[in-house]
Amino acid sequence: MALYLQFGDSFWHPAHMRSITLGQIASITVNPDDLEAYFEACAGMWLNEPLHHWHKEFYNHDLQ
Repeated sequence: MALYLQFGDSFWHPAHMRSITLGQIASITVNPDDLEAYFEACAGMWLNEPLHHWHKEFYNHDLQ
């Protein structure tokens, strides 16, 4: 769970598991169609824009 600025430091950081990322995505209550607000909510959890793109791609095209 280290941020990129913490790579290489001597502190042991816990592993970043997919369950953590999925939990973060699920906890966002902002409408994903409001991209500016959604990206702001994602930024607070260190989720990036490609993750949002893949999520929307799956939901809009594969799931439906």
